[in-house]
Amino acid sequence: MGEPTAFLTREQAYVLLHDIVRDVLGCDAVALEDATRADDLPGWDSLAQIGVLAAAEIRFGVEIRAAEADRLSSVGDLVDLILQKHPHLP
Repeated sequence: MGEPTAFLTREQAYVLLHDIVRDVLGCDAVALEDATRADDLPGWDSLAQIGVLAAAEIRFGVEIRAAEADRLSSVGDLVDLILQKHPHLP
């Protein structure tokens, strides 16, 4: 038998997503919560969004379609989508 699958918790998703957002924005002082919106993050623009979503796809092993990305209104929405699509660590 293979190794047991580790479930990705919401808290773990936030830790990993925080690292992604911090790297893309080049800012260590980023705080993410469920209600955090793009307007709340200094330096967030359409290019940053593309970078965050692309990095999230790679890190979490998920595919985020354009229509799904358009429906995201907060960080909590993104975390929910990640957990829905792939609730396990790669």
